Amino acid sequence: MIKKFKQFDSEVEKICRRYRIRNWNLNSDTNLVDVDGNVNLTNKGLNKIPLRFGKITGDFLINGNKGITSLEGSPNYVGGSFDCSCCRISTLVGSPRMVGSDFKIHQNNLTNFIGCPDDIGFNSDLKGIYCMNNQINTFKGIPENLLDGIEFNCHGGNPIWEIVEIFGYWVTMAIPHGTQPIKQTVFEVENYDFIDLINDLNVIQNDGRSIVLDRLEEVFHILGRDLPKDLTFKNYTLL
Repeated sequence: MIKKFKQFDSEVEKICRRYRIRNWNLNSDTNLVDVDGNVNLTNKGLNKIPLRFGKITGDFLINGNKGITSLEGSPNYVGGSFDCSCCRISTLVGSPRMVGSDFKIHQNNLTNFIGCPDDIGFNSDLKGIYCMNNQINTFKGIPENLLDGIEFNCHGGNPIWEIVEIFGYWVTMAIPHGTQPIKQTVFEVENYDFIDLINDLNVIQNDGRSIVLDRLEEVFHILGRDLPKDLTFKNYTLL
């Protein structure tokens, strides 16, 4: 057993040297690789995460690896940002349970949030979920209250953007730019309580293809708002 562990330790060392992973430790209790610092595997031409990681105190970056289709091997804990954008991931199962800063999953093949971390942004003022340019059609998998106080950017190709848009508003604001401020139109949402309600009331059904209109109206009622008139959706059938 000791001999096998030493052989495995040697293989881990080779991989860490190859990808310049420093301050690593093979945890004898979990048999997972812990790293005190960052793990940067961006654009390495990987087909999978090369090791099974445990705790990473810094950032964990695997973005830009078009061959990666699974998050198997991802750490359980990331103290900084987790970035798996621009891969070919179709499920968040295998994601870290805790991410201290940003959770970047944009430009993948995701349709839902099942497997999403339980806690995001506990370690930084820069915190958010960035899931643009997927095919996400349901909020299923987002833990209750996860989005409190963090940015949630889901525009660009995701059917759920149609839903988020009716709960927010566009505002034009002056952005400092040298001596002359520039005007920029941005989208804002006061809070994301509606997502928890949509999940609780099972508003989105049929694998993300349909919306139950009276349940959506109930969400607006609970929030003290009126359902927009003549509401239509491009990506959903109203039931």
